Amino acid sequence: MKKNKIKGTSKKIPPSISIQASYKSLTGRIMSKTEIQHSIEKMPLGSILSVLSDLCSDTLDNSKLIRRFNTHLLKQGKTPLKIDNELICSHQGLMLLWKWIIAYGDVDTVSSFSYDEEEVFYDIILLNLALVDHYSSPLDDNIKYEFFRNLFFNHTTYTYISLSRSVILYTEIAQNRDYFDTKDFMDIGEFFFERYGYTIRDYLHVLTTLWAGYTGNSSKGRIAMDKNYFKRARFYPIAERILDELSLSIEERREWAIDTLNDRWNFTQFIEKPLLEVIPGGYICFHEKLIEELFINQLYFKIRHLYNNNDSQILSFMGRCFEKYVEMLTEKAINLSSLPYELIKEFEWKGRRSPDVLIRLGNKLLAVEVKGHRLKLDSIIGSDSKSIDGDLNRMLNKPISQLYKCIHFLSDRNHHVMKGVEEIHLITVSYGGIPTFLPFEKEFQSIKDSFELPISTINHMDISEYEEMMGLIGNRNAIQLFQMLKNKENISPYESFSNFYARSSFGKKGSRLIRSRFYEIIDETLDLIEKNYNH
Repeated sequence: MKKNKIKGTSKKIPPSISIQASYKSLTGRIMSKTEIQHSIEKMPLGSILSVLSDLCSDTLDNSKLIRRFNTHLLKQGKTPLKIDNELICSHQGLMLLWKWIIAYGDVDTVSSFSYDEEEVFYDIILLNLALVDHYSSPLDDNIKYEFFRNLFFNHTTYTYISLSRSVILYTEIAQNRDYFDTKDFMDIGEFFFERYGYTIRDYLHVLTTLWAGYTGNSSKGRIAMDKNYFKRARFYPIAERILDELSLSIEERREWAIDTLNDRWNFTQFIEKPLLEVIPGGYICFHEKLIEELFINQLYFKIRHLYNNNDSQILSFMGRCFEKYVEMLTEKAINLSSLPYELIKEFEWKGRRSPDVLIRLGNKLLAVEVKGHRLKLDSIIGSDSKSIDGDLNRMLNKPISQLYKCIHFLSDRNHHVMKGVEEIHLITVSYGGIPTFLPFEKEFQSIKDSFELPISTINHMDISEYEEMMGLIGNRNAIQLFQMLKNKENISPYESFSNFYARSSFGKKGSRLIRSRFYEIIDETLDLIEKNYNH
């Protein structure tokens, strides 16, 4: 098939998206669901868990996987498969395979780790290819929503950044009364300890140790983690409790797996409890990315669940924490920059609030609106396109329109921050990511056509992209912020900032604030382990 076309159609594939090969496309027939189930039932469970966990912690280099697969075929005297411009394996496919294995694997063989690794790898790839035929998306008008969910599922995160962000957000900002009006402050730290029996920082120490232990394990597919790993740590009793919270056995997961087999995007239980307890106190992780997710969203929901579902005050408080975090990032970057940027923090004027952050450089102005929004669960795992449309409106269209109205108000009434401004840029920053995908991005960019004021660029970012932008401007040899925004507009207006950064020659600088907190929490965690060990 041509590289940029979907087989059997004239539809073009976006450059950041690849097509998955299937069992039928390679063999000419579909392996039935019954055949898939029987194959899994016959396999020694311990073996498949081991190799599958290894694969899920890999980057899935397609060329290497194809060579490995075909090498096994050659050893069996079989003809290698020809796979052109298609993926032989994907992380989504492997996560779906996890569900099938939990649903139908033979638990009596869960401790069986004696196997031919290449034979098991071959079987896993075949099963992954077979599942593609049963979960393929129809090529209709809703295909763009499938691409959207796929982009969200495969977005890149960096654990050290997510960890550092959680340290700043939940142990520094959220627990500092000086940042809030007395009536707005909520002591989430004390409430967290009362409910769970450990502090937020305790929780982060355990997750940090878990992450380091898993990513540093050269044989991740074996029993990658057991409770004894934490015995050197002063927080061992807390670690035991948290491991129990984050894990379930195969038997405990089986009913959920069977009930959700037909839901191609529903991995909620894997996200909430990313550790599979294979033997008492011995764990395998489904996917390395799920450990990162613990720092990003799961801690947020752990805090959110301290309060009633209809409690709007906690949502407002967490939103204010996020706004303060963005302000701190911006202030740190501007202070480090060699260019004379001016930071204008949020203020009230004539009964209305200004944008959350304003950055000026001469006659240029950037206005930033900060929202602690995330995609709703239905947008991630559901099949209803209306949920995604609603989230795009809530997270992109409304905030950018709100931001424009605010700037228009200040300009119309000749506020001094607008004096001499000739070039205006608008950015909305959300906590959760919104995949940047051409059909939706064109709709978002078209909003600018309705603005009366001349706006140079409008953009949306998730927090990781904003962190990266602040890292880029917060160094001595940085490209000017406004030049960067215009370059993106001219070169790739419909591309995500994360991809734009990666393709550009900026280099990955990272925020100094982020780096300092990362080293701080690592040193603190090591100190708790080493002092207890030496004691």
